[in-house]
Amino acid sequence: MISNCVNFVHQVAPAGASLWLSDTPTGALSDVALQDHADIIYSAYLLGQTEKLNKQTAQAYQSMLAGARLYGRPDGEAIAEKGPNAHLTAYLLGAARLLDHIGKALMLPALFQGWKLDQLIDSHEVPLWPRAWTHHIWRVSHWIGGGPSILLQVARSGSNDTIDEALVRRVLAASGERIIDARTGLLRPFKSALLQKAFKAAYRLRHDPEIGELGGVVHILWVYHAAGVPYVGCDALFDNAWKHLQSEPFMEKVPYCLDFDIVQLARTANRPGRNDAIPLAERARRYSDDIVTFLEGDIPEGYTLHKLPGALATIHECALIREEAIVPGIGTAPIDIIKDAYWI
Repeated sequence: MISNCVNFVHQVAPAGASLWLSDTPTGALSDVALQDHADIIYSAYLLGQTEKLNKQTAQAYQSMLAGARLYGRPDGEAIAEKGPNAHLTAYLLGAARLLDHIGKALMLPALFQGWKLDQLIDSHEVPLWPRAWTHHIWRVSHWIGGGPSILLQVARSGSNDTIDEALVRRVLAASGERIIDARTGLLRPFKSALLQKAFKAAYRLRHDPEIGELGGVVHILWVYHAAGVPYVGCDALFDNAWKHLQSEPFMEKVPYCLDFDIVQLARTANRPGRNDAIPLAERARRYSDDIVTFLEGDIPEGYTLHKLPGALATIHECALIREEAIVPGIGTAPIDIIKDAYWI
């Protein structure tokens, strides 16, 4: 499976692969889409193939990011035609943390300067999001979760006197009080239930709005998990995740980040003793087997690079659920990617 996944990266992202997975990299960082950089770093990390990551490229990546204009950090060099949004910024920072964690290239102190709180949170310390998209829970969740993930990165750097972990915890508490439903544990950033009902009816034409809402709240729950803060509506969240885990083999046609969302939520919301009678471990075994089979075979045309880290992370989550020492198909110890990177 590992060689198949590495070959897949070379096939769908040749420019990125030549920079990251070659002893003699060619091209420039700017030749590769920003998301591709992070996808390759996460994929190598989850595959246990970090020794393949080129150190020169890793150092250049950290330097680029340290001087870049990012979401919530308006000053710096433009590294994309449109500035990275909250989701992409959090993802790029997560990749930087992984490079730091494995010793390829340290996150630079300059990266943790220049962040503007008024571009990340409001006066109530609730994450900001584009109000025009308020009823699109899946979309706005990337801002609602991405902002706190960015703050946690900066807080844990120890290099910023304004942003500390106490602030992150206040942001999570304010979010729990103001935009998370205490009964369901789901995001409720909207004011009008009637408009939300109409939006869900339209959204249903392409996707299941229930799984969109569940996958949406997960984006901020990742930060709760990384910070060690209990979830709001934990029992309801587990029940909801377990309901959707009845879909087999995957949440949709192919495995990707949505599968990770639901499996990781089931693991982290499953309080000891409460759900002992639920066959979660057996479901995790089948899930893992199906993803390994998928990634060992002919990966279908149209499967994008960005889907790979989500699929790989799901296998790791399944191993964590089953308390396995070795991840099937990969052969390394399981990784809690959110605790390592704070985002995916």
